[in-house]
Amino acid sequence: MADGPPTEAVPAGAADPADEAVRFHLDAIRAVREADAAASGGRGRALAERAAAPIVREQHEVDDHLVGALDALADRLGRSTDWQATDHQLLGDLRQALHEAAQRVDALEEQVRSLQRDTAEHQARTAADSTDVRADLGALRARQELTLSAVEQAVAGTSPVEALAPLVGELDRSRDDLYRDLERRFRGDREHVMALSEVYLADVTGLGAPVVDIGCGRGEWLELLREHGIAAYGVDLNASFAEANQERGLDVRVGDALEHLAGLPEGSVGAVTGFHLVEHLPFDVLLGLIDQALHALVPGGLVIFETPNPTNVRVGAAQFWIDPTHIRPMHPQLLDFLLLQRGFHTTEIRPLHPAAHFEADWAKALGVDATDEGTGILADVRDALAGPQDYAIVARKRPAD
Repeated sequence: MADGPPTEAVPAGAADPADEAVRFHLDAIRAVREADAAASGGRGRALAERAAAPIVREQHEVDDHLVGALDALADRLGRSTDWQATDHQLLGDLRQALHEAAQRVDALEEQVRSLQRDTAEHQARTAADSTDVRADLGALRARQELTLSAVEQAVAGTSPVEALAPLVGELDRSRDDLYRDLERRFRGDREHVMALSEVYLADVTGLGAPVVDIGCGRGEWLELLREHGIAAYGVDLNASFAEANQERGLDVRVGDALEHLAGLPEGSVGAVTGFHLVEHLPFDVLLGLIDQALHALVPGGLVIFETPNPTNVRVGAAQFWIDPTHIRPMHPQLLDFLLLQRGFHTTEIRPLHPAAHFEADWAKALGVDATDEGTGILADVRDALAGPQDYAIVARKRPAD
């Protein structure tokens, strides 16, 4: 084949070697044809002078140039195909990079949302803590002022009983503050208690009458109900709790729960709830509470009582007695019996809040053979030590006929 210009790749913007090779070979073919045409006038003499060999040689030369041109074109086509493959690869890489970038953006957006949620929760906790701190400071200043006033009155000749009466009342209030701090320390913060209370939302949705939370304490349940648009109010003897809840915009009334329920029209509330309340009540008071709740409920209404579970040995023997205002543990079977015996239509006992290691493989952890007898014994030990730490009982009044 005739030599031609090189066909290797060149920088962008320079002449394509393949194009140069094609032009070179085509120009050579044209030159041969022009020479042949110039000699056509003397074809007889030319034929006489030219032998067959030169004719063949010229034809081979033309063929060589044609082959060279075709090779150059094939080379160009091959490199064009390579460029297309490279372009497809680059396009695929670009799409993959864009997809990964979009995933990273989504992950960053979720991190931002999570940070915003954490910030909002922190702000809410800070606001709640600030409210409690302001209440504590206010109570401290009030006691200081009352103490100073009592001293001044006693110096002025007022009887000690009269002078100290306001201070005694304030000290009674300080006991309310003490119980508020006790609950905060041993039951958990507001967000924790609210999260635990969410399991009851389905029970009180769509009742058509308000929920009355007796012994409402710090108001976590009331706040949760407000967030879900469920009408509710609370009743509590603890004035410190009531004022703190009122500052949060919750409807909480200071008073005795039995007297409040007895004063309501019959069939006027949808639910009566009491969380960690019944263990504080003398037996006769508990019976009165059940009777008055049944009186106040609409047909089909319900009571929800949550209380520590004494069938968990650690709770019944130790944790229950941390609170000095607890009177006695309430066994679930006894509370269930009392509600049915006093006239409620149906009851349901719900075990709650097992210990963190309740679901662990105790046999494997302790190296116990998993025989039928051993498994049963171990299950009893697990339930007694790590089983539900609380339980709830949900009792419904008989629906209307």
